[in-house]
Amino acid sequence: MIRRRRPIARRSAPIKRSRPRRQRKGKRASLARQADALWSQIVRRPGVCHFAGKQINGKWHVCGGSLQAMHGIPRTYRATRWLPINGWPGCAAVHYYYTVRKEEWGHFLVNEWGEPVFNELWRVARKMEKQDLRVVVSKLTSEMEANS
Repeated sequence: MIRRRRPIARRSAPIKRSRPRRQRKGKRASLARQADALWSQIVRRPGVCHFAGKQINGKWHVCGGSLQAMHGIPRTYRATRWLPINGWPGCAAVHYYYTVRKEEWGHFLVNEWGEPVFNELWRVARKMEKQDLRVVVSKLTSEMEANS
């Protein structure tokens, strides 16, 4: 014999809350996603992997997979997250390779940027200053339009 469950009683009045609800992620998160998308388009604009035809770990690299935007200094540092100098276009294989091998990535960055630029970007990244995302988005948008 199958038992039927009783219907759930519905309340007519809303439940009173002792504290206000948390706000959903709003405008700031939306601006960050928009800045990420613009930065990625700027970095991937060349259309080819930066590492194609170069030696990585003693082997010639042949691109495989989709083109991705790679951060030099990790994205968690928001001060340098959206700087176009902080990105390279790379295929999925290279992106994974250097994500796993942080020390080799550091050597690559020093060779590409030079020691003074590398140190300056890390100094800026560690400042942890809050950025005005509207300004970041407008700068990236103007750079996109200038390079179109």
